[in-house]
Amino acid sequence: MTDQAWVVFIHGKDRHAVYRLGIAWLDLDDPSKVIKVQDEPILEPETDYETTGFVPNAIYTCGAAVLADEVFVYYGCADTCLGAATVPLAALRL
Repeated sequence: MTDQAWVVFIHGKDRHAVYRLGIAWLDLDDPSKVIKVQDEPILEPETDYETTGFVPNAIYTCGAAVLADEVFVYYGCADTCLGAATVPLAALRL
């Protein structure tokens, strides 16, 4: 949660079954209202452990944690292992 919105890390797949991560911002008072969805993916499969595995070319959200001023985003990689990415909390402002 920021002072502007709930920030949700999401994942989706394209018509080629490549899964990527994105961000959605939801209204603070009514989270059923979507304020904005990131235009471009923030993370996509690139490394061997993201592109090769039980489900190739797939990364998907597994949770996030705010530590100080940084957000740690945990994500599954090809249904084989977990990864983590970070983003400054300030970068998630609308």
